[in-house]
Order: sequence, then C-alpha cells, then structure tokens
Amino acid sequence: MCSGSDIVPNAHGNSGRAPHHALSQLDKLTVVKFIKNYAAVPALPDPGRLQGKTRDFVLESSHTMKSLYGEYCKAVEVESRRVLPATQQPCPYRLTSQLRRQYTLLNVPTPDPTPPVPHKVSYLTFIRLWRKYCLNIKIQASRSDLCDKCDRALVTLRHSLSDAQRKAINDSYNQHLSKAKELRERYNANIEVAEKVWRGKTQKDKDRILGHLKSRVQLSPFTSHAYLDLCMQYSFDFCQQVSIPYSSQQRGTFYFRTARKVHVFGVCCEPLCCQVFFLIDEAEHVGKGAVVVVSLVHAFFHLHGLGERRVTLQADNCTGQNKNTTMLWYMAWRVITGLHDRIQLNFMLPGHTKFRPDSYFGLFKTHYRRQNNIDDMADLVKCVCKSGQDVECVPQLYQNWQYYEWNVFLGQWFQPLSAIGRSHTFEFDREHPGVMEIRVMPSDTNPTKIYMLRPGVKVEDIQNAFQCQVLPPVIKPKGLSLQRSQYLFEKVREYVHDPTKRDNVCPRPQGITEASSAGGTSLQSGGSELPAFSAAIPNPPTDGEVHVLMPEDSGADNCGSGTSRRKRRSRSELIYAYKCSECGNDYASYPALCTGRKNTKRLLSQVTGQVVSQVMGQVVLQVTGQVVLQV
Repeated sequence: MCSGSDIVPNAHGNSGRAPHHALSQLDKLTVVKFIKNYAAVPALPDPGRLQGKTRDFVLESSHTMKSLYGEYCKAVEVESRRVLPATQQPCPYRLTSQLRRQYTLLNVPTPDPTPPVPHKVSYLTFIRLWRKYCLNIKIQASRSDLCDKCDRALVTLRHSLSDAQRKAINDSYNQHLSKAKELRERYNANIEVAEKVWRGKTQKDKDRILGHLKSRVQLSPFTSHAYLDLCMQYSFDFCQQVSIPYSSQQRGTFYFRTARKVHVFGVCCEPLCCQVFFLIDEAEHVGKGAVVVVSLVHAFFHLHGLGERRVTLQADNCTGQNKNTTMLWYMAWRVITGLHDRIQLNFMLPGHTKFRPDSYFGLFKTHYRRQNNIDDMADLVKCVCKSGQDVECVPQLYQNWQYYEWNVFLGQWFQPLSAIGRSHTFEFDREHPGVMEIRVMPSDTNPTKIYMLRPGVKVEDIQNAFQCQVLPPVIKPKGLSLQRSQYLFEKVREYVHDPTKRDNVCPRPQGITEASSAGGTSLQSGGSELPAFSAAIPNPPTDGEVHVLMPEDSGADNCGSGTSRRKRRSRSELIYAYKCSECGNDYASYPALCTGRKNTKRLLSQVTGQVVSQVMGQVVLQVTGQVVLQV
C-alpha cells in the first residue's frame, strides 16, 4: 500500500514542450495577414455596423469562406515554391567553417540556413483563426431595402479611379452616415427617457394605468384620455402580409393557390416591451394610404394608449403612409382638442429605417413559419400571442374601431402643407395650438414655425366641434368580391385542415348551391368542358324550362327565342349582357377581354343543365334550376 502523499498525477507526454503538430506562430500570422490583405481591396465599410471604435468591413456576398480558403491554399503553395534551397540562393544565414566550429564549441544550436516557410492549415483552423482575429471582416449577407445613397456611393468607390474622386465620394458618404447616426441616437435617447419615466412609477401606479385599458372599449374614440403626467414613446409600421390557411407542411398544389390575405400593422411601445398587432382581414382592408394609417394610430390611442400627456412617435420615411399632410393635420388636431399636450413626430433617414417594430415582426414571422396549422383568424391570434417570449405581443382585430376620412374631415380647418420632405422632426405643443415646429435634423437650434389653420378658422372652432362629437365620415370596407369569394370557396377551402373552421375562411358565396359548386361543376358542350367561373345570376328559371342563350357572334334573334347585347367599354374590354326572350331576365353581365376574332364560339353565359342541342351556334339547355356564368 502507498500513502496519499505518494500518489501523483500522470504527466502528459507533451508537458513542458509544444507537440510537433502544434500550430506555429508563423502559420497563425500567415492566415491573419492573408485575410486582411485579401479584404484590403474588395471589402467595403458596412454603413450599419460599428463595433466599439472599429467599423466592420464586408466582402461581396459572392465570396464564401470555402472560396477564400482555396485562395489561401494557392498562396501558400506559391510561397513555398518561391523559397529555394539554401545552396541555390544567397542567404544571410550561411556560416563560415570557423563560425560553425565556434557554435559547436559553445554548444549553441546552429541557425537554420533555410528561411522559414509557412505550412498550410486545415479548413476548420482557417475559420477558427478568422473568427478569433478578424472579427471586423465579414461576408455580406443577402439583404433588401438598402439605402440607395449608400449603395450608390459604395459602387462608385469601387470603380472610381482618381484619389480626388474617392475623397469627394467618401466625404459625402461619411456625411450621410453621420445624419443617419444622429437620427438613430435621437431615437434611442427618446426610448431611454420614456423608460426612465416608466421605471420611476411604482408597481401600484403601473397596475392602475394598465387597468384603465380594459374600460376603453365602452368609451367614445373621441374622448380625451390625457390625464397622466407621463411621457411615452411609440413606433409604428406595416408588416408584410400573411395568409390563412397556412401550414409549415405545405402541399405541393397549395403553392399555386392564392390564400386569404391578412394585413399586419404594428404599434410598438418600447418602454413596456410591448407591441400591438392590428390584424386586418382581406375583407376588411381598404388600402395602406395616409387615411388608413391615421385611422390605425387613432384606434391605438383609443384602445391601447396609456393616457400620457406627452408622446413621441417614430416612423419610417414613407411619404405615402406616414410623412404627409394628413398625418401632420391629425397630430395638430390631437393637440388642439386636448387628446395630448405635446407630440413629437420623428422620421428616420430613408434606407436606415430598421427599428423596434421590425424586431417584433421578425419574432412573429419566425413563430408563424413554424406552425403546422393556422386555419383561421383565431389561430393567427394565438400565434401572435405566443410569438414573444420575453416581450408582449397583443393582437387587435377589426373591432371597436373604424376607418375615417381624415383628409376630408381635417381639410376644412387646416391648409395644405408643402416642403416637408427634407425635415425629420415635427413638434406640436398645446401652448401654441395650430403651430408646427419643423427641424431638418434634431440638432437644429432654429426650427421653422408654420401656422397650419386656414384663414378665418379659429382654434375654438375645432374645439367646439370636438366637444359636440362631430365625427369624420366613416369608410366601410367593401368586403370580398363575388369572384374572390368563389375562388376561395372552390380552390382554397379544401386546404383548411379543420372542417369546422372552413366556413370562417372560405364560406360559400350567397346564391351558390352545393350542387352547382361542389368540385367546380362544369358543362359538357360538344365533348369540350366549359369550367364554371362565377357566381349565381338572380332570378333563375324554374325547373324544366328550356332557354336559348346565344354565343358571342351569332346574330340576334336567330331563332326567335333569345337576344344578345354587346356594349363596348374600351378598346380591349367588352361587356356581354344576355336577356332571355321568354322570361325577360338578364342572366349575365360580365366584362371579358376581346379576342379580336369574329367567329369565336366562346360561350359567356349559360344556364346549368344538360345540353339538348347545338344548332347554328346556339346552345339549348334543359334547366336544372341554377344559372352559372361560364367562360
């Protein structure tokens, strides 16, 4: 037996010395120097990234790590062939016999007369050294929505010849980046101020503020809620539309179908780490213009606003949706009517508009793509609720709010605005109602003041109209067209996995019976199939009647039992209307493209039933009770 003091760990064979296959310092330096030298010419500075005090440099997306490793291997082979043996090249390390004897007597190792040659490292070692020592050199990923000015400057820098041109372009490019940086810093500063104010509230005050949101539905959307001495930051933007039904396990035929669209608009409250998703069905959609955006922002303040007196809003630089006269009129109207005491509306530089709502949209889209079955709007609401783990995502359907004609309503008091495209900051204060302060950049000390009211209009006129509950005209969604409803019912309905939810997404259009629409019922005429295209015609004939409907170019009253009218709407479109001479009802009126040929036998209107005869271009059908438009 041995005592505890006699037990010692086994010594590794390479302890005290480096193994023979260890990576030498020369090989490391060779890899790092190759990467930096290779990126010195084609790499360009990334306008959006700054790590510490070092800006990232990106290679073109056509490069890959594997291709760069291949170039590195070729460079190492060329370098090794360039180094000749010591006997064939003059070398400063060559020693005389006397010096060699002195090294031997002193027991000093003789210097190697051959200059050092780098060795080729493996591919994994090459990647590891790149990620460890060259963090600021990256390969550009595929991106969209880039800044036009940045991309134009980088392309010009790559192909410019003289140093003077490169210097002028580089100065303009850096000035553009400094503007984008200033606007980004102001956006982050506004978030920090709002977060600091919210953190200063006690938990009891926070619960009381959030508890008032539940009673907002019963109140009028034109009721003042600004009762808290609070400053809040909101950002809003549209997201790319999604579709229902959706499944991550998609059938091949569904790729060629156009499912029901759902438009998404988000308003983010950065201090609360929360975003409201307005889910707008295709039947409830009326566009994405300024009137729609203002209506959605107004609905957010009514249903989800915290009752703050001061608010800072952030949006991208889209003139059709956000930076326009209607939006500025609406902000001034809110301040005049007392819905807010102070509003600051900020816009980002075009091309540099990525902000908090985009991150929430990314979380939602990631969770959406992983779902097996999203059959209806209720499933999409659950998907929104579960998309945020550390943040809160609140869905909002088309309920308790309306679209309004804000441009018509506000245009009677406010005058048109011009020259607002270059400015990025707009401020409205209750102490100066009807006055808007404009700054090109947030750091401008002398803002431009504009009086927005029309001549003869007083502030009291707007306030009295608000107290009298004078509302703007309501925009009612038109809903789905008959053709779209028929398409969803016949082409998309089968892809809804839950049969109980099919009527929620793809209901049967009014007037279409199950017999005529099941499986896309079509008629047989002369051995050729005529596909059922559209919906029912009112006042169908009774069972057993025989009607004659004439095709496109057969003469009117050819057999005395039917007439055909043709009206020209434009050069490329004809309206075909068919009237039955027996009952006098119009069975079809459908715009179709003109083929330009006279003797086409394209049947544009038929009654469903069995073909009895076809004489002189006329089709006689035994009616079964349903009239269907055929193409």
